[in-house]
Amino acid sequence: MGSDLFGSLAESTCAALVVASTSHDLIVTENSMMFPLMITATGIVVSFVTSFFATNIMRITKDTVERAVKW
Repeated sequence: MGSDLFGSLAESTCAALVVASTSHDLIVTENSMMFPLMITATGIVVSFVTSFFATNIMRITKDTVERAVKW
């Protein structure tokens, strides 16, 4: 996920929908729509975790902003 979280989340969801609809292995199962949902759910959880680490674990000052954003 990039800095534009909504755009990255929407793009990864659309890409997962394309993969799920064109993959023969996913189409033959009844749970073919679970793949995009898992990608989206994972992205949401990871964004929460990284936001927590960037704001609560590291002490952000004027000199450490770049390092915190890279984290």
